[in-house]
Amino acid sequence: KISIQKEEQLGSSHVMTDAQETGDRNSPYRIAKLQRPIDVTSAGWQDWARFQPREIVVDKYMGDKPAHFPDVRAKVAYDDEALYVIFRVKDQYVRAVAESHQGSVWEDSCVEFFFTPNEDTTKG
Repeated sequence: KISIQKEEQLGSSHVMTDAQETGDRNSPYRIAKLQRPIDVTSAGWQDWARFQPREIVVDKYMGDKPAHFPDVRAKVAYDDEALYVIFRVKDQYVRAVAESHQGSVWEDSCVEFFFTPNEDTTKG
C-alpha cells in the first residue's frame, strides 16, 4: 500500500516507509510532497538523491511467489501535478516479447505499480 501524506509538507521530498521502520511488510508507504517537480525526461536513479526519497525494496507479488524474483527497488514522490515512480531492476536477462497494445506484458520482464490514494481501500 502507498498513501500520500497531505496533512503536512515535510520540506524536501521524503519517502517515509512504515514497513522499513517497523519491519511490517503490510504497513503502508507514506510519501511526502515534493517542493518542485522532477524532470522525468532526464532524471535517472541517482538523480533522485537530491529529492531524498527512501529506496523501497519491492518484495511483494500477486499469487504464488515466482520462481524467478530479481532484485527490484523503487522510489516514489509526488507534487501538485504528478505522482513519480522510478524502478531499478537488477536481473541477468530481460524478456520483452509482447508487441500489441494491452498485450500480455505481465508474461515479460515487467514491474507493475498499483496504489490507492486513500488509506481506506474501500474508497479507492
